[in-house]
Order: sequence, then C-alpha cells, then structure tokens
Amino acid sequence: PTRQNSIGVLLMLLNNLRKAIGVFIPLIYFLGRDLDFSIFYIMLIIGIFLLVLVLFLSYSFIEYRNFLFYIQDGQFVLQQGVLQRTRLSIPIERIQSIHLKQNIFHRIFNITALEVDSAGSKSSELEIKALSKPYARGLRDFLYEIKDELLEAEKDPETEGIEEVVKPEPQKAKTLLKLSPKEVFLIGISENHIKTGFVALAVIFGYGQQLTQYVEDQVDEYVAESTNLIMQSGISLIVTLIIIFLLLSVLLSLIRTFLKFFNFEATTDSRGLKIRSGLLSIKEYQVPQNKIQTITWSSNPLRKLLGLRTIQIAQASSVAEDKNSLVEIPGCKAESIQTLYHDYFPETLGEASAHYKPDLFLRYRFILFKAFIPSIIFAAFGFFLHPWIYAVAVIWLVLGIIVSVKYYQTFLLRIYPEGLKISKGWIFPNTVDLKLFKVQNVELTQSIFQERRDLATVVIHTASGSYEMPFLKKYYAHTLANFLLYKIETSNKKWM
Repeated sequence: PTRQNSIGVLLMLLNNLRKAIGVFIPLIYFLGRDLDFSIFYIMLIIGIFLLVLVLFLSYSFIEYRNFLFYIQDGQFVLQQGVLQRTRLSIPIERIQSIHLKQNIFHRIFNITALEVDSAGSKSSELEIKALSKPYARGLRDFLYEIKDELLEAEKDPETEGIEEVVKPEPQKAKTLLKLSPKEVFLIGISENHIKTGFVALAVIFGYGQQLTQYVEDQVDEYVAESTNLIMQSGISLIVTLIIIFLLLSVLLSLIRTFLKFFNFEATTDSRGLKIRSGLLSIKEYQVPQNKIQTITWSSNPLRKLLGLRTIQIAQASSVAEDKNSLVEIPGCKAESIQTLYHDYFPETLGEASAHYKPDLFLRYRFILFKAFIPSIIFAAFGFFLHPWIYAVAVIWLVLGIIVSVKYYQTFLLRIYPEGLKISKGWIFPNTVDLKLFKVQNVELTQSIFQERRDLATVVIHTASGSYEMPFLKKYYAHTLANFLLYKIETSNKKWM
C-alpha cells in the first residue's frame, strides 16, 4: 500500500477548513455582533481559533495516514477514512480514462491530482489528490498497461464471435490542435457574452440571498435607495447599466476562456484523445476511443467569420445528458475537424445514402410560437402602455417569420452506411455525428397534434444522451426507426 505525497496533509487540511467555513461564518457573526471586543475577548477568540486549527490539523494528518492505494488481484484499491473507514476497489479492466489535474496549489508544490473514471460512472469514481507528476504519469501508464494485458488475456465464452471495434496500430501522438494566446483571445471574444452575464448575475443573486438573511436591514435600505435612484434617473441610467452589463459580460467571457483554455493542446494516438489546458488550474485528461459516443460541432455568426467551430465530444455515461462527460475542443479550423473525423468518425464522411426532413407543419409551428404569439403580446402592451410598442410588434413579426423559416430549413438528418448526422440551427448551427452501432434504442413519439396529421418524432437513445428528428411523416419515421433497429440488431461491434 502507498500513501500520497506528504503535501497531501496540507490539501486535506485546506479541504476540511473549506467545508467548515460555511458553518463557522454565520456562527461567528451571531456570536460576535453583540460582544464588547476587549483584549480578553480578542485573546479568547485567538485561542479558540488556534485550538480549532490544531484539531483540524490532527484530523487531517490521521486522514492522510489512513489514505492508502494499491493494486491487488486485478483491482485498483483505495482505502480512506477516519471515523468511518471505507474501501473502494475498481476492476482495472473497467477503467475507462485516467485524468491528471493541477490547481494553483498543486502547481506551487509541483504535484498533481489523479482521477480514475470507470465504465458507466457519472463522475470520477476514484481520486488521489496529491502525487508527484512523474509518479502520477507512471501510475497512469502502468494502469493502462495492466488493463491492456487483462483485456488481451480475457476470454469470455458469451462474447465469442462478437466483432471488436477495430483498434488501430500503435502510433505516435500527433497534435490535433494547439491554441496560441491570440487564438484563445479570439475564442473569448466570440463567446456568448449575454449567457455569461446572466450566469454571473444568477451566481451573484444566489450568494446575495444567502447574505441577506444576516444583514437584512442594511440590504433593504440599500435596495430602497437604489430603486429610488433608478426611478429618478429614468431611461439614461437604464441604458448605462445595460452598457456596463455588456462590457462586464465580455470581460467575464475573456477571463473564463483564458482560465479554461490557456495553453490548450489536443493530441491523438491509438489509445484515444488527450487534452491538456488551463491557466491557474491545469487539466490533463484522456478520452478513450471506445468511450466516444458522439461528436457535435457548433458555431455562431462571429465564429463563422473567423472560420472557427467548437467541437464537443460526448462520452458514455450512466446519466443521460451528463455535462461532466462532455469534452470541449474550442476554436477548431477546417483541417483540425477533418483530422478528427478521419481518426474517430470516418463513418460520416462522404456522400449520405438518405435524407430526412421534418414536415412543413413544423415550420408553421415555429412561425406561430416565435413570431405571431410574441407579436400579439407586444401589441397588447402597446394598447395599454404606449403606441410606439406597436412598431416593436411589427418588427418582431417580420423578423420572427424570417428566422422561423430559416431555422426550419436547417433541420436535416443524413444517413450513411454506418453513421448518421443530425443538423439544425441557422444563426447558431449545430451538427451531431453518431455511429450507428452506438445507438442503444429508438423510440417513436406522437403528440395529439402530430397524430392528427399523421406525423411522428424519432428519438435516438445513446449512452451519452438522446437525439431527435421531429415531425417526420409517420411512414418515413417508421422507415428510419426500422433501419436503425436493424443496424443495432445486426451489428457485431461493441458500443463501448
């Protein structure tokens, strides 16, 4: 059995203190707001703080001593716990990927964290928080070697005759994408700034509500003064606040992009896709080729002008639509996308053998909900508030019809001999690529309105989530579903 690097004691201490902060801050506030802070009370507080620190340090040291990991009988075993001891073991052949992660604390002490994902796990099933980088990389490579040996030696009678996914010959790693600071800046500038701004506001309001219960009187007074100021200042202040919001949103997008994608590098080899990125927190993780379920590329108007697309690789997960299973490759150019498809998704290259488009009823539905209904609502506001809102209603109606028609035209499902593509989106185009043998189930759904018009929606389920092609003619929906089910039943390839 092996222990972590000795720096792990400090990591455990910081983690335990972080968990305790949420309890201690409200307690200190309630106990301290009516106290007379004389020398005696100050010394008493310092003494209590030192005592608590010693207790936490002792607990963290015991936690460090009890944290052991080792390999036994084809299992990677981790033991931990102080008051309650736990033993976690993962069969090495079930290990799907091993990631290395470094936050700023790790980088100061030149250590790294190692995370192990197993088949079907929602998140990291096992984590060792403090290892030297050479040891962590050696352990990762050693576990992969043992896994390959176990899989080669394994002979399961029930799976005889099943065709394995063809594994390419071992090859030297080649660089798929490497981002310079300038390219990271362009990615940040072309982010969805409005979304970033609203997410930031949600976080601020969330923490604000928690603090309000402790300083409620002061907050109420401040809100009242701010409301009066806004009412008196009128439209000029509102416009100023909107401009400030947009500028801060752009700044936050740039900061987030540099923190996440600085020094981004994606390489590919016979084992799968390796990605390393981060400014303060460096993440180094690997996506095994057999765990890749779908590849999705998307863009926006600004990124189109820059010739960039964002790639998302969805991995197999026990939880549908699990965001933790998505791997993002930003700022891909055409040549990088071609390389990625050639190495991992050759099934969707070339000419499609069949095309499916939704019925025109979907276009009319978009026009109704995206154009007519909002315009009627604006017109009602114009009737009760101010006539100039009628102009907004007319503009919305015209633009809504144009956007709805263009959006409908982008819906397309293309079938290839061993793959499929689902495309949609006019302003924000999005395309999903899927290998047919990765499909797990196909479902036909019908609403009341679809049933009356002999329409149906085809829902395709995979280990990384579900995808649909809506409002197909029922005959074509059945044809597509039967074809996909036939490919599932006749394929001898393993989906993972």
